[in-house]
Amino acid sequence: MKTYKKIIKIDKNYVYFNDWIKIPLSPHIGRMGVAPPPPEEIPSGIPDKHGGNMDNNMLKEGSTLYLPIFVKGALLGVGDFHAAMGDGESVLMV
Repeated sequence: MKTYKKIIKIDKNYVYFNDWIKIPLSPHIGRMGVAPPPPEEIPSGIPDKHGGNMDNNMLKEGSTLYLPIFVKGALLGVGDFHAAMGDGESVLMV
């Protein structure tokens, strides 16, 4: 399988896919979670009781997300930042 990359221009309130397509900016964090209860190990890509990969456009600046705390310090992790994206994504886990 061949992979490609495309550099996308982000300016003011839009993401410019090309000269004809511009998408309104809607930044959000795709993965947010805390450490699961011991001795569990859950990959951050799997949504579960600890949070995980949520990719939900409603979770953006100004939102409040409540997660249970299973270990001292919670060990919060965030990642998978999006400038614009629909809710959810398809992932093939092999």
